[in-house]
Amino acid sequence: MFSFLPFRRPITTVVGPPIIVEKQSRPSQEKVDALHQRYCDALTELFDKHKCDYGVPADAQLNIL
Repeated sequence: MFSFLPFRRPITTVVGPPIIVEKQSRPSQEKVDALHQRYCDALTELFDKHKCDYGVPADAQLNIL
């Protein structure tokens, strides 16, 4: 069977709790940066909580650039 993807690999998705965001018509850059930091912190926490369940080494760290 032909595929554009070079290797078929299973993809696992882990979903965490939602991040509550107040709607603002013109948020300041500081508010955007604070929300982005909350998102990155939640994503890192989710990764750390579940990484060993899916074969990722316990000492692995999530790097968000």
